[in-house]
Amino acid sequence: MKVEWVPLREVMKQSREPVAVEPTSVYRSAGLLNRGRGLFKKPDLSGANTTYKHLYRLNTNQVVYSKLFGWEGAIAVVGEAFANHFVSSEFPIFDVEEEVIALPYLEHFLLSGRFAHELARATTGLGQRRQRVNVDQFLILEAPLVARSDQERIAAHLSSLGVVATASRHAARIEPESLLTRAVMHVAAGQPQRSLGELLERSRPWIQLDQSSTYRPIGVRGFGRGMIRYPETDADALSKLRYFAVKPGSLIVSNIKAWEGAVCTARESDDGRIGSNRFLQYTVKDPAVTVEWIERYLLTPEGVALLSAASPGSADRNRTLSMEGFERILIPVPPIAAQRSIGALANTVARAEAVRDQRDVLAAALLPAARNEIFNAMR
Repeated sequence: MKVEWVPLREVMKQSREPVAVEPTSVYRSAGLLNRGRGLFKKPDLSGANTTYKHLYRLNTNQVVYSKLFGWEGAIAVVGEAFANHFVSSEFPIFDVEEEVIALPYLEHFLLSGRFAHELARATTGLGQRRQRVNVDQFLILEAPLVARSDQERIAAHLSSLGVVATASRHAARIEPESLLTRAVMHVAAGQPQRSLGELLERSRPWIQLDQSSTYRPIGVRGFGRGMIRYPETDADALSKLRYFAVKPGSLIVSNIKAWEGAVCTARESDDGRIGSNRFLQYTVKDPAVTVEWIERYLLTPEGVALLSAASPGSADRNRTLSMEGFERILIPVPPIAAQRSIGALANTVARAEAVRDQRDVLAAALLPAARNEIFNAMR
């Protein structure tokens, strides 16, 4: 395949159509994300509240980039959703000579790692806020011109990969968390209830911090998103609170965020971590229940409502769950075998989520990798 590298000025021309700003008008405004992530809609701009004398209208199929953030890949082809939006002179706009180069092919090249590298090299100025990619510097950058049939073939191939990657990331999901919640509520239905104080035992073995030692503190995310495992830190960097040793297999509850589902179970790998007195820690004292069952039930809408009701206060920051309030909560206690089946299902869901997250990472990398492979091979 024959490749001719030509300056961008041979395949696009700058659009110079300033629109005078009227004080009585409102302008739909757009900005550019870095790393080739496209345009985004900004709040409407009132002509009476801006110092701009002129703005520039975007039209479908134009190319636009950011002078300030071009060095980190802030460039896009304008789609229909952004037609008739406006940008400032910091965002040069170009009309593509589509008889010379196919727009889909050019778009893939402009979003490639190779072009991003060249765009970064074209930047002048010191400091991020002073760096600029000026129009003249932009237009001398080169694009690979190949036969029209090759342009269309390459663009079709890359576009198909983009469709596959997007479909993979946004494929219909079985919503495993919702499935788990339904399973928990099904098992809980009609079962006898007991208080958490009957089932669990308080366990906060306080420790004396050694100022010459380092510690691995924890937090708990709301909405059932699990434990926060902070990196190791010096004692003097910790809050001036009391701290306890985390016990693997224990139930951890945030006393200020319990009302939004800040509940988790400590893993074996959490041995040696510490929690502050902002967290409650409990271990099982009655073999009729498992920690996993209590966690999963408390994370259902019904369980979160019970935690919320036990966390009085008029504002989010003042809603505190006391140990006494927590221990008065009544939960259903199904047969131990049913509880363990829920624990096994929760582990399966966690593994499925991990696999899905890894799949999404790989899917997101598919198209950029393909672009780089194709355009880096062109000499």
